[in-house]
Amino acid sequence: MTTYDLISIGGGPGGLIAARHSRKLNPKWQIGLFRNVSESVVPCSLPYALDGTIKQKDYLKDDKVILGKVNIDLISENVVDINPTKKTITSDNGNSYKYKKLVLSTGSSPALPSLKGSKLKNVFTIKGHQDITNLIKALKKIKTATIVGAGFIGLEFAEVLNNKGIKVNVVDKESCCLPNNFSQDYSEIATKQIEKLGIKFHKNISIKSIAGKKKVEAVILSNGKKIASELVIFSVGVKPETALGKTAKLKMGYYGIKTDKTMRTSNKDIYALGDCVESTDFLTRTPTSSFLATTASAQAKVAAINISGGVRNFPGVVSPAITKIGDLSFGSVGINGEKALDLRIEVLIGNAQGFTREKVYKGAEILKTRLIARKKDLRIIGAEVVSGECVGYIINMLTLAILNKNTARDLAELQFSGHPPQIDVPSNMHIIAAAEQILEQESCPIQNEPKNKSVSNINEPENRLIALFGQ
Repeated sequence: MTTYDLISIGGGPGGLIAARHSRKLNPKWQIGLFRNVSESVVPCSLPYALDGTIKQKDYLKDDKVILGKVNIDLISENVVDINPTKKTITSDNGNSYKYKKLVLSTGSSPALPSLKGSKLKNVFTIKGHQDITNLIKALKKIKTATIVGAGFIGLEFAEVLNNKGIKVNVVDKESCCLPNNFSQDYSEIATKQIEKLGIKFHKNISIKSIAGKKKVEAVILSNGKKIASELVIFSVGVKPETALGKTAKLKMGYYGIKTDKTMRTSNKDIYALGDCVESTDFLTRTPTSSFLATTASAQAKVAAINISGGVRNFPGVVSPAITKIGDLSFGSVGINGEKALDLRIEVLIGNAQGFTREKVYKGAEILKTRLIARKKDLRIIGAEVVSGECVGYIINMLTLAILNKNTARDLAELQFSGHPPQIDVPSNMHIIAAAEQILEQESCPIQNEPKNKSVSNINEPENRLIALFGQ
């Protein structure tokens, strides 16, 4: 029986990084990564293979070659059992392997509601390469499609199908798109964007059933309305894959496998990370989940360092996320004002509107920024950004501000670079403007600005501004 110093189970970003970072820290260890396929995917790239933006080969990674270069064994077997007493794992073909340390990064699986017609041909959930391959084949014969769920992934799939000339409907039980990540007025901007593309959004409603004989022919909404549709994609969340954790008798939480700050489970020799674990919210310190590859990647490095004898703690999740709809990008991190209200956190909100570069320069895009600060100490607990460019970098910076427990005062005193072809004029630095507005409210409380009202004195390109953000 082969003995490994470290076995990593699961081949997503978390499992791969845990194995590779462990190799970096332990050049002489014998390390094995187990999963039932030899290739992995770049998850966020999957939708863009449908309209030809990228080719399927571009999101596939040949991990056997990549891992082989750093002397990590890739074993394409499906692990079905863990014996924590003997410190062994067993695959579905009967092979057993011994470990000294074990990492579980078993991921999650897409949720598919149990309703009439959900087993018909051309009903999809999306997780990996084979799902995309099957979907590409199906798209050759269809002209209408329905996306269930108006979150990041749902809208990305809606847009690429629309790009292929398919008539697309999006259905969500909420009143606007991206409801879990943005305040309502920002969500309404996203809703306007998909409608601008020609996608029909059905709000405040759910799917009752799917009609058809052998394959999808229509979707029946909860109000009885029938939408002609030859294909349905469900994007309504995922559920953690915790079966292996249960076989190892690991302690479970409401959201998945429980770990401590070092990513260690209730068994001292087993670590877990990514979609399959119950995380801690950095801001509220309450249990939560985070189904982001970036979260799994950060947790994987923490696990590898602690497995190797170092010390590093995972601080908790703030779930920064970005997407692009049409010609606008959307980013959020932390808690928005409406969630804060639900959590009974008193907040002050600062809004700013400017440009990504001085407006006289070609390519200048409107930049809309919101900061959410806890009223009692002005600590930044959330941010939202909408623009045509630069959103990812801005959200990453504001994520660092949240993790560093910076306040509105800190951001108001921000020193920053300036260059007219790349940054708006200094008087319109959006983060500082939003932070200053929070400070003004602290010294002289004012009512939060009405939705879609500009709080800057700049002269925006009126037609585009009104179309996107309102009067």
